[in-house]
Amino acid sequence: MEAMGVIRKGLEWRRAREFFYWRVRCRLLLKEVEDQIRLADADLSAQAAQALLAGWVSEAGKADDDQAAVVFLEASPFADKIEQLKVDATKRQIQALLAKLPEEERESLR
Repeated sequence: MEAMGVIRKGLEWRRAREFFYWRVRCRLLLKEVEDQIRLADADLSAQAAQALLAGWVSEAGKADDDQAAVVFLEASPFADKIEQLKVDATKRQIQALLAKLPEEERESLR
C-alpha cells in the first residue's frame, strides 16, 4: 500500500496506539480550527474551509507529522488569519447591504 501511494507510511503494531493517539488529536484540532474558520466566514463551505486550512498547515510545513502538527496547532498560529477572515467577511456583508440601498441612501451614508 505504501509503494502504491495509498498510505504515507507503514504502521508498526508496537507503535499503533501512539500513532492513532497523535492522529486523532491532530484531526480534532484541525476540525476545531476549521470550525473557527467557518464561524469567521459563514459563506465558506466545509470543503473550502478544509482546503484553506490544509494550505495554511502545509505552508507551515506541518502536514506530514501529526505530533508536530498538534504542537503547532495548540499554539493557535492562525488566530491572525482567522481574524482577517472575519474582517473580510464583514466587509463583503457591508458591501452587499450597501448595494441593496437606493443610490441616494448610499451617498448619504458616505
